[in-house]
Amino acid sequence: MDHQVKLGNDTFLKHGNEYKRGGDRDQMTIRDQQIVTAAFDQASEAMMITDAAEKVVRINRQFTALTGYDPSEITGQTPALLRSGKNDANLFNEFWSSLNNSGRWQGEIWNRKKNGRLFVADLTVSAVLNHYGKVSYYLAVYRDITAAKEDQLKQQQRENRESHTFLLNRAAFFEQVGDVSARPARETERAALILLNLDGFREVNDTYGVAMGDEILSETARRLRRCLRDSDVISRMNGDEFGVLLPELSAADDIEKVGAKILARLLEPHDVGGPQPALVTCSLGITLIPPGSTTDQVLRLANLALVAAKRAGGRQYQTIEAAE
Repeated sequence: MDHQVKLGNDTFLKHGNEYKRGGDRDQMTIRDQQIVTAAFDQASEAMMITDAAEKVVRINRQFTALTGYDPSEITGQTPALLRSGKNDANLFNEFWSSLNNSGRWQGEIWNRKKNGRLFVADLTVSAVLNHYGKVSYYLAVYRDITAAKEDQLKQQQRENRESHTFLLNRAAFFEQVGDVSARPARETERAALILLNLDGFREVNDTYGVAMGDEILSETARRLRRCLRDSDVISRMNGDEFGVLLPELSAADDIEKVGAKILARLLEPHDVGGPQPALVTCSLGITLIPPGSTTDQVLRLANLALVAAKRAGGRQYQTIEAAE
């Protein structure tokens, strides 16, 4: 009669000199289990095993090193403990669809460590089936790619920024205008676009030199940042032309007051190192963004308003709205 050994919920039967777990189609010896356990614990990637109900049953040392959670703190919890709030809403729908259909999902995910810091992982999750074809466990392997992701984001920012003022460049700005223009109408929120042009800037360069002209452009960017909100988007679009996107205007906000505030700030004199400061005037074209419009439509409206301001002598703003 085979000798039996009970370990936890598993029963092992002695066959010759080895013990094998009873009830499994592919029986595993205790020695094999020890090898698998050692490989799991010593793996270079962070790993987590959950049961079919998504409750954590085991993590390895690298998981603790990555997240800060000890086994006692996370066992019995679900991976939602790591939730960051930064992932796209569709990510988890895609996750479960892939896992249920193919038994595997792989992708990038933002998570949060025990200390509150965010990290990005290349995550692979595989379903482990029993001999009835039902899910017994899920195995998750996390590869920390935070440093690489940060480098990628910095590179994207460099590519999206104008090199002199470090404002968004024209292409990146147009993309954001398009995103805001395409969104549906909101009862409590509006959006607006402002095109801004420095009046007679060529004469500024001729009078004070190109270096001082560049400094005035940089100071214009700084003044715009100081008089706008963090949610507003600023761009140096071309030479002495700037763009401002106001994506979160409340219904009570007066867009003309915003225009007047910008105009007043930019009309402040510039110190050019001489006995007299330089006064650089500007013109603004302002339009509310019609919901569901295109980038071209919105830019055309703002440009019409800017042209009207320039024709009226500059040093002012003009507004225009789309026809109903």
